[in-house]
Amino acid sequence: MSGALTIDFAGEIHRAEPGDRITVGRAGTIAIEDNPYLHREFLLFHHVHDNWWVENVGSRLAALVADTPAARSEAHSHLVQSSRSSFPRCL
Repeated sequence: MSGALTIDFAGEIHRAEPGDRITVGRAGTIAIEDNPYLHREFLLFHHVHDNWWVENVGSRLAALVADTPAARSEAHSHLVQSSRSSFPRCL
């Protein structure tokens, strides 16, 4: 699966191939329905020019994206509204 993306969200595994789009939010591909304050679509994962990107498509909230739980205190990306970052293929 060259170029594939794997997202582990709370033990729930999601896989995507280049060309797929994964959204996170109340109405996202990865649905977080128990938070009424979360945007319907908060984060967008998409593939552009051989890189996977995560983009904060929400209007008010920031996101902390890390490739391992330990990275929360080390290497991570802090995404404010309308920002994006590239990352490895496994999160």
